[in-house]
Amino acid sequence: MIAGIWVMAIVDWLTVITGTYIVYPWYRVKPLAGAELTQCPRSYLLANPDLAAWHTFGMEWKEHVAWLSPILATAVTYVVVRYGSKLASEEAEKPRWRWLSG
Repeated sequence: MIAGIWVMAIVDWLTVITGTYIVYPWYRVKPLAGAELTQCPRSYLLANPDLAAWHTFGMEWKEHVAWLSPILATAVTYVVVRYGSKLASEEAEKPRWRWLSG
């Protein structure tokens, strides 16, 4: 169980870092003069007032909220590694950490 939770936390960090620094820059690319906006998703959304809200809600919000997942996964990993045997054996400890581990 300990190895699995460590793997989960590490994969979570790698996923968010990859999305932020490898995938997300493609979304933000600025169009060249005369280029079709459909090839530049951010510019395409912002050029149309009916679609601009999708950029604000969908991408800007997602970019920041995505970082909460690895932070919480790391916190859960710490709790399981530090207090794992107590969490499994003592009923009194379970309610205290239940909010963190779901």
